[in-house]
Amino acid sequence: MGLFGETATDSFAYTNHMIDLSTIDGRDVILLDVVYKEPSLNDALADAIVAIDAETFDVIETADGNAYFEWLTEVGTMSETASEQIYKIQHRVLSDSEKDSSSEDVQQFHQNGLTRVTTADGTTILAATHKTDGEVVIVKCPFTYTSEEGGGSIVQRFGSPSIYVNDKTSEKHAFGLAAADNSLTALHNVYYTLYPDGRETMTLFVNIQENAQMSQIFEFDLKLTPEPASAYDDTVFETDYKVAVLDYATGTWGGARPVGQGVYLVGRNGMAAYGVDTVSANVTVPQVSKDTEVYDSFAFVTL
Repeated sequence: MGLFGETATDSFAYTNHMIDLSTIDGRDVILLDVVYKEPSLNDALADAIVAIDAETFDVIETADGNAYFEWLTEVGTMSETASEQIYKIQHRVLSDSEKDSSSEDVQQFHQNGLTRVTTADGTTILAATHKTDGEVVIVKCPFTYTSEEGGGSIVQRFGSPSIYVNDKTSEKHAFGLAAADNSLTALHNVYYTLYPDGRETMTLFVNIQENAQMSQIFEFDLKLTPEPASAYDDTVFETDYKVAVLDYATGTWGGARPVGQGVYLVGRNGMAAYGVDTVSANVTVPQVSKDTEVYDSFAFVTL
């Protein structure tokens, strides 16, 4: 029946897009981005994260003893109330016509970036990009901390997930984005950086932003914020960020990592370096083989 045999419809599950390599309790670990059919959502393709021992290939359980981390179970909600979707991720039951669709738009949520890191203050986090929800979600790592210790709980979001009411959406959340900025529609890649001055960031390849003609690189400051006891709204995840506009537009693929403050090595149409003002200043972009398409270009191993 497989790892997802008791959860997924027809035991349907597969690895997708991205892996990350990390160390958990002294063991080298492969973190897998996994998609499965979720029966409670009328077989919507939903996301999970599985940890595998790189030497024995055994499954490494979460700190709570679960075989994998499942977004729906751990931080999901079916609520249609926007205020209840800030520290929870709204999921919804697909209609029968949506169930039969091959469109990414009905997936929940086409997870395609994944990284596990320990921040400067010693907190271990797990971050993922959800393409069709237009956001990055960061949780306190469930493979390190039990749920009583906050493991699996959301500590930061950045992007524009949709708000569904009666299976329709006309509004979106705005997590981390300035009020004047338009919603993020599709993105890839999540890359952590600790700068010498102590600044910690996550970098994204934003394929599509509403009303933007070109794809962009967003780099936002890490600002971990556990759920407050007092009232809050979307601005609880307010943070600083930088944007570098690219000289092409693409709805698929892409990765980026900083190579300095406001300068990024970008992989998609070849490999190229872009600064925050490269395109606006009409600067020649140093690049390698722009005709060669590159996918998930910053999944790598440090030896």
